[in-house]
Amino acid sequence: GEPELAVRVVRDIFNEDFSKLARELPVMSLCRFVDAPGVDAVVSDDRMALAQAVGHLWDLGHRDIVHVDGGNVSTLSARRRDAYASAMGARGLSGSVRVIEGGSTVAQGVGAAHVLAAWDPLPTAAICYNDSVAAGVARTLRQRGIRVPEEISVVGFDDGPVAADPTTDLTTVVQDMDAIASTAMELLAG
Repeated sequence: GEPELAVRVVRDIFNEDFSKLARELPVMSLCRFVDAPGVDAVVSDDRMALAQAVGHLWDLGHRDIVHVDGGNVSTLSARRRDAYASAMGARGLSGSVRVIEGGSTVAQGVGAAHVLAAWDPLPTAAICYNDSVAAGVARTLRQRGIRVPEEISVVGFDDGPVAADPTTDLTTVVQDMDAIASTAMELLAG
C-alpha cells in the first residue's frame, strides 16, 4: 500500500512548491516558517529568541548592537531582522537599529565582517542570522586584529556544530530541536 509517512530534507524549496506538494500529501516544515496553504510549520519563536539575545547583551552593558541578517532571500531572514528591531525597540534602542546584509554561509559572514571592521566606531556587539555567519564574522574580525569578545561580542543562532568549535568560540541562541521534533510528532499523530 501507500506509505503513511515520507520524510524529505529540502533546503531550496519555495512556498509555491510547498503548496503544490501539499495538494498531494500532508506536508510539514521544521525550523522554517512556510506561508503556504496546507503546510504546517514547527519553528522556534524568533521574536522571543532575539529578545533574549538582545537582553543578554544589554545585561552585559551593550547598547550598540548590530544585526547581520540572512540577506533578502528568505522569510526567516526577514522574521529575524524584524525580531531584532523589535527587541532593540523594547530596550529603548530603536534609534540604534543597524542591519548589515549577511547571508547564511561562513563566506557571507566574512563579507559582513569586512563591512563591520570598517565602521568607526565599531559596534560593541553583533547578532548574526545563524552560526555559520557568526563564525565568518568572528574569525575574520580576529584575523583583522579585533578582539572578540573583548572589543565586539558576536552572537550566532541555531547552536549548530560550528558554535561548538573552540576556534570560533560563539555565544549562540539555541533552537530546541527535541521540542521541535516532539511538537512535530504530536501534530502528525494528530
